[in-house]
Amino acid sequence: MGSAADNAPARVVLMSSNGTGMGHLTRLLAYAQGLEGADVRFLSMSTAVPVVAAMGHRYEYLPSRGSSGLRAATWRRLFLDRLVEYLRRTRPDVVVFDGTHPYAGMDLAREAVPGARWVWSRRAMWRPDRNVDQLAKESWFDLVLEPGDLARASDRGATVGRNARRVGPVTLVDTVDLQDRATARRARTAGRGPARAGLPRRGQHQRHER
Repeated sequence: MGSAADNAPARVVLMSSNGTGMGHLTRLLAYAQGLEGADVRFLSMSTAVPVVAAMGHRYEYLPSRGSSGLRAATWRRLFLDRLVEYLRRTRPDVVVFDGTHPYAGMDLAREAVPGARWVWSRRAMWRPDRNVDQLAKESWFDLVLEPGDLARASDRGATVGRNARRVGPVTLVDTVDLQDRATARRARTAGRGPARAGLPRRGQHQRHER
């Protein structure tokens, strides 16, 4: 018989970069929807991260340098300390980072807490002359995952031709989840906003990690 640890669900940490929008978080939420049965947790520098609780996910907020107001060198030390502590506490099997700029210290945290496989979820469509230095950080990851884009044929950016696992567009709501016009109108009239009408429910909220 296997041990309890052998039978435990895979633990996946979905990590997003800073900002106030929902781009990175939406993509990670879409991944989370496809990870049925896994122990999914979010670690994010986005101030929008509390929204993931509405879909039943645990999260921790790690303030970005801009939000913290700290000097760059001070924030980098804080980032590394917080990330190492989080990884030691949660012991993930997989870490997925979504962003164009893997932060200095992520490589050191991986060395300090080995055992997880690291994935860089990296959108294409970069400007040819932007963020080229970030491509060297591919070596920090076991896999680079490139979500598809409808304009992929027109891509002339720096990621074209790079070694990556390319998949179709990653969206939070599939075509089969969309409501017809009459159903959406009834939901809106009943007081449920249009942003909620098409989203799949994920059950009761879980407690947030602090």
